[in-house]
Amino acid sequence: MKRSVERIRLSTCGVAPGELVVVTEFTHPVRGRVRCPAAPLLKSGLDGARVGTVPDEPGDAVLSAVSYVDSEGVTGFGIATSDPAAAIIADEVVSRWAAVLRTRRVLLAEFEPACQATCPLVDRMRSRLREFAGRGDAVVLIAKRGHAVAATLARGTHLVERPDEVRTLPAFDPERVSFLVAPGMPIEDAARVLAALRVRFPRLRGQHPDEWCYAASDQRETVRSVAAASDLLLLCGPVHDLRGRILTEVGEIRPDWLATAATVGIAGGPSELVDAVLRALSGLGPLSVARRRVSTEIRAFAVR
Repeated sequence: MKRSVERIRLSTCGVAPGELVVVTEFTHPVRGRVRCPAAPLLKSGLDGARVGTVPDEPGDAVLSAVSYVDSEGVTGFGIATSDPAAAIIADEVVSRWAAVLRTRRVLLAEFEPACQATCPLVDRMRSRLREFAGRGDAVVLIAKRGHAVAATLARGTHLVERPDEVRTLPAFDPERVSFLVAPGMPIEDAARVLAALRVRFPRLRGQHPDEWCYAASDQRETVRSVAAASDLLLLCGPVHDLRGRILTEVGEIRPDWLATAATVGIAGGPSELVDAVLRALSGLGPLSVARRRVSTEIRAFAVR
């Protein structure tokens, strides 16, 4: 790809005085039609610029552009203007993004959508809750506060999220305390809370571990694995306990983030934003997308 990178200035028209147009495609005189999926990235650094197309006919405007050839065809980006002062800005922006062109790998963290109240495990939890309450136990719900599933189960329970909260629980009858681990609670976090509960209530009873949900743990480990293997981590949604570049829109990506990033990790689950990031990165050099998912399978142990 690097050997085919070419800077070019083309005469064009259809650009209003003082206007900057970040093109979504243009025609190279030799290479033909050039796609420009990185246009939203260039536009973000130009106040008042518009994203669009310009005619192929020559005129009083100049298109400052870059193109390269790869297995997908011809890709590039460019900015058109008819104003000499704006042309200097256009050249600077094009040069800034041209400097980060390279072959890249994206490592995409894949995981199941967030737990819903309609999950079969939630019905099982409700059944357990009725069972424990029916035998006269105080029920401690180990769960993430604010989680949708926890909210549907919290009534009639004592919600605990962290080990230090165990000491604030009432002085229950030690013979009548049960626990539930809510879906959406990482099992590693739940285990620490459960250890604290057993210290205070040694006669604690509760679910069999086969009934625990590992979706949140799997999500956390998937993202941690992707982060460990990446030079840059882009977070496109709420993710557990990790530092990265948090995005709310694709235009927030900056060229200096990508300067040394041969592998870019993306986490946040399937979304329009993830798709937009992948499209934009595909305009900055040949792009390979690999998907990674950690999955925990529960198999009942048969005693022989």
